Amino acid sequence: TKEFSDTEKFEIFTVYIAKTAEYYGVTKARLIYERAMEALQGKDFIEIGLKFSKLERKLGEIDRARAIYQHMSQFCNPQFKEIKEKFWNVWEKFEIYHGNEDTYREFMKYKRTVEMRYSITVPIENIREFSKLEKDE
Repeated sequence: TKEFSDTEKFEIFTVYIAKTAEYYGVTKARLIYERAMEALQGKDFIEIGLKFSKLERKLGEIDRARAIYQHMSQFCNPQFKEIKEKFWNVWEKFEIYHGNEDTYREFMKYKRTVEMRYSITVPIENIREFSKLEKDE
């Protein structure tokens, strides 16, 4: 997968997952989904992760789907509108439909933690830039 562009990787994994599920079953397709989530980034990572969690929901594996959302949350900045709509809103609806008060509270904890992590990294970068400007003067 290292020789392909990001778009090609996503397309290859999508076909590979479909064929694996068709010929070998869902259990083997799970392994391919996991490899895809390790190899893909950005929008493609979110897309493949959402497909994976959807598969788990269809199979009634709610805890597995939740674990996928929890893993994905580390890489999904909720401050970006597109990511918020694609990932965070989907996970919230999932918890409303499949979860309970405790799991929804856990979802909110993950979201706050990620929001805080991303809000802290920006000021640190600004401080570094400010420090460079001070040294130049």
